[in-house]
Amino acid sequence: MDKTFILKNDSIVVNAERALWAALNTGEIWEMILQPFKSKRSKAQNRLYHSWINHLSNYTGHDHDDLCEYFKKRFLGAELKEVFGVEVEVPKSTTKLNVKEFTEYLERIEAVSYEMGYTLPHPDDYHTAIGSSGRATDNCDAPSLTRFDNPVLQGAVRCSTSGAEK
Repeated sequence: MDKTFILKNDSIVVNAERALWAALNTGEIWEMILQPFKSKRSKAQNRLYHSWINHLSNYTGHDHDDLCEYFKKRFLGAELKEVFGVEVEVPKSTTKLNVKEFTEYLERIEAVSYEMGYTLPHPDDYHTAIGSSGRATDNCDAPSLTRFDNPVLQGAVRCSTSGAEK
C-alpha cells in the first residue's frame, strides 16, 4: 500500500495521519519519506513541447524521437547506467523536471529554433505553459538575444521583449 499525500491544507494532513496510523496498526514495518513538494511539468507544457518537437521535425526532417533525445542530451546531459553488464550513456529524463525547470527547457528549445531562423508557433495556451513572462522569443528582434545565466542553460539564448540585455 503506497500512498502519497501533498500536504497543502489541514484536512489532507488529517487524512495522511489517519493513513499513517492505519498502516502502523498492520504490524508491518513502514518507511516514511517526507520531502518538499516539486510540481511536475504541466499538461500545457507537455502539449507545447510535443507540438514544438513536431514542428521542428517537419522543419528539419529529423525524427520526433531523435529530436527529443537530442535536446535532452544537449540541455540536460546524460548519465552512465549499466544495462546487461554494459555501461551505456542515457540522456537524463524530462519527466523529473518541475514546472520552472521545464519552462527553462522549453525556452532553450525555442532559442535553438530561433537561431535556425524558424519561429515556433505560440498556441492559445502558450502563456499557460510558459508562464506569464512569455520570455522565450515572444515579440523579439535579433539584437535582444541574451545569454542564460543558469549554468545548466549556458550557451542558450533567449529574447527579451524589452530588447535590453539582462
